[in-house]
Amino acid sequence: MTSLKEKVLFLLLHTLIHILVIHFWNVVRTLVDGIFGKRRRRSRGVIEVVAHGNTSKVFFSLDKVEKLFYLSPPYDGRINTVLCALRPNWPISYTREVVNGVDDNPICLDWLIADTSERDARGILIIVPGLASWSQTNYIQRCVLLAHRYGIHCCVFNCKGLGDTPLTTPRMISASWTGDLHKTFSTALSREALSRKFGTAANNIWGAGFSLGGVIMSKFLKECALQGVKSQPLDAALIINSPLDMEETSRTLNEPQNAMYQRKMISNVIQFVTKHIDVLKNVKEIDLKEHDNDILKFMKSLRSLQEFDVHINAPHNGFATVKDFYDAVNVFTSLRHCNIPVLCLVAEDDPVIGSLPSNAFDDVASCNKLVAFVKFPYGGHLGFCRSPMEEWNGEPSVMEMFICDLISSHKHMEEMKEPTEGICLY
Repeated sequence: MTSLKEKVLFLLLHTLIHILVIHFWNVVRTLVDGIFGKRRRRSRGVIEVVAHGNTSKVFFSLDKVEKLFYLSPPYDGRINTVLCALRPNWPISYTREVVNGVDDNPICLDWLIADTSERDARGILIIVPGLASWSQTNYIQRCVLLAHRYGIHCCVFNCKGLGDTPLTTPRMISASWTGDLHKTFSTALSREALSRKFGTAANNIWGAGFSLGGVIMSKFLKECALQGVKSQPLDAALIINSPLDMEETSRTLNEPQNAMYQRKMISNVIQFVTKHIDVLKNVKEIDLKEHDNDILKFMKSLRSLQEFDVHINAPHNGFATVKDFYDAVNVFTSLRHCNIPVLCLVAEDDPVIGSLPSNAFDDVASCNKLVAFVKFPYGGHLGFCRSPMEEWNGEPSVMEMFICDLISSHKHMEEMKEPTEGICLY
């Protein structure tokens, strides 16, 4: 359980921001409009759906979403992103399952099993967190807690070496590394294994990749399709606030106004290397002669994630150039090959992802009718924050409810959905 002090401090900060951004700005705007005699129409942003044909629209019930208004506070994307990072933590007592990876490094799967004493589980959700995140990162905790209350079994796939998980072989964090997903979905997370463990809940298996985790998941699904895997590992997948074009994201992060996010990401990677320096000092395939072949010395000199990709990520993962690396992890490209329903949730004001042309979404959706996009007008990067009191009361965000509603409705399509009003994360 999070501390009361942490909760109160977040409430105070959130309330101050809310007053300044929403109420104070509205007063200023009204005064300016009055002085200049303008009558400005105020409207909430509209949620936009990009889908071609009925396949993805019907599967994801997108007709119920299209043209809905975004009813949470219309915070700027940067504010939503910062608030997300500052939300209180809610530690979860997971059950850990360990699988031996393809390189013999242990893969840690953290489970929170739904209570099935009064009703059957509504499905299984397998989550791949973002850069430097794991099962105890706040936005992952929130999603898991809500899914648990919906009656969904949750498994968090922790990338090796993150959080309290071990790193025994020299493998860096990378969007291109899918070997561990292939291994776990052929063993502990195979349909056969999940059916033995959870019965009919294994008839409704969903994946959710957050941020960088969505890049990894989409690449994994593309590889499954191209390899002609007979038994699909997932029934559907959700890609949430992911860099759909990594080259554009890299460019965006280099812009001065995004320096804060880039510094934080670099700091996270440096912490990862520092924590596992005894293992990572033996990383091969990279040339750090200018830094005395000292990977930690190089990391501390980093000014951008692009430098990390150029000097470490690309060569470490077998790519001749950083352009080859970015092309290999391009989500738009991966989505063209996916042969299961995939829904991408995008916030149009996400300061991390970058500006993407509208035709890019249309091109993918028209090429692959199994793929659709839901574009929220606000939300930032993994934020989607509600009002201060709603956050204090533990009410889930629109994104969190969207995920859990989709999964639970597919398990019990024939039943009348239970009301979700009043559901509290905590």
